[in-house]
Amino acid sequence: MARDELRDLDDDRAGAGGRRVGPPPDAPAAAPAVTGAPRGGGAWANPRGSADASTPYDTDVYVVRSGDTISSVATMHAITADALEQANDLTSTSSLTPGTQLTVPLPEPSGSYPQGLEGNDDLLALRSTFEKWAAEYDVPAVLLQADLWQESAWDNSAVSSDGAVGIGQLLPSTTQYINETLLDGADLDPTDPSDNIQLSAAYFQYLLEGSDGSWAEALASYFAGPTSAQNSAWDAATVAYVTKGMGYLADFQG
Repeated sequence: MARDELRDLDDDRAGAGGRRVGPPPDAPAAAPAVTGAPRGGGAWANPRGSADASTPYDTDVYVVRSGDTISSVATMHAITADALEQANDLTSTSSLTPGTQLTVPLPEPSGSYPQGLEGNDDLLALRSTFEKWAAEYDVPAVLLQADLWQESAWDNSAVSSDGAVGIGQLLPSTTQYINETLLDGADLDPTDPSDNIQLSAAYFQYLLEGSDGSWAEALASYFAGPTSAQNSAWDAATVAYVTKGMGYLADFQG
């Protein structure tokens, strides 16, 4: 689904028209959550833990939600049903029980970068910056690159109609919270590409911790806010955003 379609599905939550390239805040002004503050309505209702830089998230997991099927989970993660079944000792006739945790294999590498990145040396040079800050915060570099490509196509000059800035599309209130609370008084500048990616990496660490390592839920939290992401069912716009972000993983492997 195109970005404009996502915007149309979710304008009431974004609270802004025009190009939608960043998560609008849903957390209280005093405590938004790290990169583009959560979108849906409230910070974590019941945080499952605080960010822990020693916790790796290289293996993707997913907690089954009501209504999920093997096919729907596989589609959302841009993998085949066979791959999901093999990773979890399931068969095509298996049913999924809500609350069950699945291991999710990565999609097969596509062998090429997304359109717009292939052959763009200036943008490709940012990959080392993504890898640096992803390693610093124990965030899978492929996930960070894929979602921020979805957000801005790595355009640090991008500014959304609601004021979200740069590669990670960070709102001012969110940047302030990341700097002051998550990064203990840092003064990173979201208009600087490296700082923007660092802020975004710190946010993803927070979201992955809150989602028990689920890449899909971290993406849903980035888009709809942690409270909405913890709901038993996600709306069509959230599913579309997660599916698109997971689809980009294949382009950033290798």
